[in-house]
Amino acid sequence: MKKKVIVIVSEQVQADACGFIIEFKKLGGHLDGIVCLLPKKSVKGVIKKNLRFLKKLTPTSVLHFIVSVTAAFFNMRTISQTRLALSCIMPSTKELLSEHFNLFKYAAEQKIPFHFSPALTSGLVKQLTSNTPVIFPMYAGGIWGKELLETPGAEFINAHMGEMPQYRGMNVIEWAILEGSQPKVAVMVLNDKIDGGDVLLHKNIPIDNIRSVFELRKQGFTSCFGAMAEGIYKYQQGETLRTKQSKGAKYYYRMHSNLKKKVEAKLIDNK
Repeated sequence: MKKKVIVIVSEQVQADACGFIIEFKKLGGHLDGIVCLLPKKSVKGVIKKNLRFLKKLTPTSVLHFIVSVTAAFFNMRTISQTRLALSCIMPSTKELLSEHFNLFKYAAEQKIPFHFSPALTSGLVKQLTSNTPVIFPMYAGGIWGKELLETPGAEFINAHMGEMPQYRGMNVIEWAILEGSQPKVAVMVLNDKIDGGDVLLHKNIPIDNIRSVFELRKQGFTSCFGAMAEGIYKYQQGETLRTKQSKGAKYYYRMHSNLKKKVEAKLIDNK
């Protein structure tokens, strides 16, 4: 029985999910549904959100405000702004879309069932998988429990900018460059371990003509869209792709800005 594909997202205009959908459609893939996780709003929550700025009115925050206003008046940077400018900030995936892509509108045009839910629960997943096994491309953040991830008939798929199991954790595309390795996307089935699930596909991330960490991460995002689409499409067609990760996992953590400068130097030297 052919598995359905139902995308899990966290907002109606979401560039990473849109990028996957565009690539999946190019391959001939068809979505069987989109689930948007939007928590229900309560009066208490709305009031709390609108008044949360009051918690920040400490002597320190007031001082920072005065410094910011003074810096703006004299056209100067604050210390925090300087630090931000010097660090390599992760680009927004929204920059990767050439046109506005609204998931709700797209689903209506393509006659794809679109559901809203306040949370991703075992009950919801069981309902969606009651008739047919489902592949769930995950574009909603969070740490999901073992009970949910092991729901019969459900497979939750994610794309990661690192070869498994050598590059688990954060900033792995940068760590691969620093260590002289070819960066890769790993498309894998989520389990209760961090980056520990079975792998469906590994795909090289092209780094030709990349000169900065900012460009590198944008290339990584783009490669994730394509690899996710390819891996899920082949897996849906019945190809035997799912393999367990070998032993010897390495975990990486957030890379220091000084090391990111070394990454950029290596990118420039490799042109």
